[in-house]
Amino acid sequence: MPEDVPDVVDFAEEAADVLGPLPPKLPTHNLANSEPSTGAPTVLPPRYAESESSPQRQSMSEATRSESGYMDKDVKNYLKFHFRGTVYRHYPVHKFISQVWKLDIDELLSGLEDIEITLDHYKAYVDSKWAKVLSADKKELRTEGLAARAFTNLWNHIASQMPVSDAHDGLSFFNMEEKTVIGTFAMYKPDFLSGPWALGQKPDWLTTGDAAEMKKRLLQQKNRDLFMKVAQTRITPQQIRAAYLGKDVVSATIPTSKRKASEFSEEDGDDLPEPSSPTDDRRADPSYSPTPSSKAPKRAKKTHAALDKKMTFVEGDASVWTEPDNGATGSELSGPELQIAKYLNELISHGVRTYATGFLIQDYMMKLWYADRMGLVHTISFDMFREPWFLILVIAAHRYGTSHDFGLNPFVHLQDDTRILKDYNDATIILPSAISATLPPPAASVADKKAFDDGKPTSSGMSFKVELDEGRSINTAYGTVGRGTSVVPAAAVGDATKLCGSGRLVVKLSSPLESRKAEDQLIRVIRRTLNDRGDTSRYLKHIVDLKCSFSCDMDDEILSLPRSRMARSVEPDLRRCFRVLVMPEYLPLERLSTPEELHKIMSDVVTGHHWVFVTSNILHCDVSHGNIMFYYEVVDGVKTVVGVMTDWDLAALLEGDGVMVLDSEAPLPQQESQGSQSVHVSTSQADKKVLKEVELELGADEDPQRARARYRTGTGPFMAVDLLETGAAPRHQYRHDLESFFWVLVWFCAVFNPDTHRVGMIPSWHRRNLVDVGTVKRAFLEQEDYLKQVFAKTHPSFERFTETTIYYLRENFCNVNEESHKAKQRIGRYFGWKAKLGKDRNAKRNMKESLREVIEARKHLRDMITYEHFMAHLGRVVAEDEDPSDDDDDDDDDGEALV
Repeated sequence: MPEDVPDVVDFAEEAADVLGPLPPKLPTHNLANSEPSTGAPTVLPPRYAESESSPQRQSMSEATRSESGYMDKDVKNYLKFHFRGTVYRHYPVHKFISQVWKLDIDELLSGLEDIEITLDHYKAYVDSKWAKVLSADKKELRTEGLAARAFTNLWNHIASQMPVSDAHDGLSFFNMEEKTVIGTFAMYKPDFLSGPWALGQKPDWLTTGDAAEMKKRLLQQKNRDLFMKVAQTRITPQQIRAAYLGKDVVSATIPTSKRKASEFSEEDGDDLPEPSSPTDDRRADPSYSPTPSSKAPKRAKKTHAALDKKMTFVEGDASVWTEPDNGATGSELSGPELQIAKYLNELISHGVRTYATGFLIQDYMMKLWYADRMGLVHTISFDMFREPWFLILVIAAHRYGTSHDFGLNPFVHLQDDTRILKDYNDATIILPSAISATLPPPAASVADKKAFDDGKPTSSGMSFKVELDEGRSINTAYGTVGRGTSVVPAAAVGDATKLCGSGRLVVKLSSPLESRKAEDQLIRVIRRTLNDRGDTSRYLKHIVDLKCSFSCDMDDEILSLPRSRMARSVEPDLRRCFRVLVMPEYLPLERLSTPEELHKIMSDVVTGHHWVFVTSNILHCDVSHGNIMFYYEVVDGVKTVVGVMTDWDLAALLEGDGVMVLDSEAPLPQQESQGSQSVHVSTSQADKKVLKEVELELGADEDPQRARARYRTGTGPFMAVDLLETGAAPRHQYRHDLESFFWVLVWFCAVFNPDTHRVGMIPSWHRRNLVDVGTVKRAFLEQEDYLKQVFAKTHPSFERFTETTIYYLRENFCNVNEESHKAKQRIGRYFGWKAKLGKDRNAKRNMKESLREVIEARKHLRDMITYEHFMAHLGRVVAEDEDPSDDDDDDDDDGEALV
């Protein structure tokens, strides 16, 4: 990078550092008024499992000035919510360097002489600042670039003293100078990036190594002079090795300055602070004042007392230094932490990564950051002037590290002798082993079928070449915490063709919770069960055709996940595994062309879904636009579409017959005081089964394993309204999946443009607060005006869906929603009487009556919308020569369920 620094650098464009509403492929569907007339509650329901949606915003009018930089307030709120409770603080610096970046100290020290850092490089950084100043023409100019360029020069000066071969292929360190990084989701401008690009190339998130952020104030002159006096200008290999091993490091300038060996021994991982501890930025932030809950690990005392006291800065700098945390706990992010978290979140949302890293500079302190699908980890801060051996190790990790050391998935293999990822087209995904999904014959033994369901690796070294031709791309879910699903277009290579064929494939890589049933196992059970029954095997083509799979735990050495070596850095129930599924490549829903194709695809997936439920009692639980796909087949010379239901990773086995009620719907004290009492009601044999299930769900004889926390699952715009209300989440039922199919149809007809094959969005349906989403969707069911707003821009060729199928189904689900509220009221009365047992002589009789009402309400609710009802309404859109005057007569034959 150039050594010269201009006198004035215009950084006004940082105002563009905002998050777009959706990827460029998804233009916003602007309604005349996207809000219904009803007010929206502000109570946030329990965070639903596996949310992977991105934050949404409509305009720059919402952008606000943040003291951590210019950041849209929606993005800040999203980040705070997304990482809440997942921040693990104060990891030892030397462990981060060796365990996360995997720096080989012998490679660094081989042939290394003393590292010299000139006072001129230190002074250039000390005399620069991060601040806002007003120019003569009253325009705001950012001088952050002065400090950034000084630091880049310091970095390059140190790196140039580290020996490498002429053919060395490594990451380069870039001062971004307000350049926007190319990506799918947002227009971001980190201060620094490491990557493989040559000068003049545009940086992109796909091949980025890591990212960094700087916040720097200008010290008063007397403090600057003190820093120059204690700056370490010559660092020996012995000091560097000691720092790498976590041992005492003796300062050449100040002999008594050490880091305590007891703090950084190789065995100290078991005594690390809890994740809820706040940051230890006492020297970086002079406004820091300790609280009873904010104690960090002890740090070795520094020998220059003046620098360990409150530092003074040039007047005016503090106003842009940090934003108040407003009482944020140690598990939440605030101030500059949000900025580095934003970049790590963006980095891990591109390509095929298991983790992402970066660092944050605050004045003279550096803190290293790590992100994976379980949250964030950061180190103790270190002083770059008085502890430059750590800065040298950071630079060395970047100079000698590979793309895999910075988070590239270890199963993504680069070409021979290539250390750095430059293009995914040059990569191959190699699975260490694979579980075949080739179906056993229906006549196979019970033991063989069980072995197939459970899965056992039968192949090794399966290779799949990444193919990003003809506009195909890697699609990765937005967000850090969660499954982090990446779908990679590929083709089988070598022995893999025997199992997977030679056609187009996709490799799906994800990190689900270890406690969740494996998706590949669910698919094997679903497909094997359908195949066993001769009359249902024809529906196999509507269920994703799994070819093979691979699974491992987060601790598996082959995954080489740094988190596995961080003691107690994640709660046991939040641990995630790693899974790979190989499947045929299907077409997304927006690739269809006609209403007839939409009808055929929806009929196929609803039918396939129904027979999966009938044969396996498994519900999908995440029916959404992205999970409904299709392919073309030619039958008797006629080309037709075939709908396919994909993504069964949130699927679950439904226990019972669909009338169950979540036990936690009862107030906690009532459950604790009366939860073990059962009520016996004389009823029919059929209802006794229903009664048993209702009693179990209401708290009687509750199995502790079944009483564990349950979460809402799904994607907000497509979830049933019943799942988007305050209070405990009800158990997912068949009607909830049917309602999700309805919402997919509504959404698709509202935002799809068949001329461009693009879909937009309904902004108010993509909010993070699921209660708000439920409110606007309930308005769609109840308000005619809002229905017209939603369909204001529906393409003319798809309007017949809105006038027939959607209109009738809307009435059905509106009635279902009303009955659901009535059922909840009856449940409330039941618990009310149950709480009075032993206190009111009429309580037992009234409780029995309330329980009967609960049973009847649940049975009625279950029967209000069925597969047959749904398919009948779906068929209305293609009914030939339908006479509207005959509608009422037709409905009479269908009974109460049809409107």
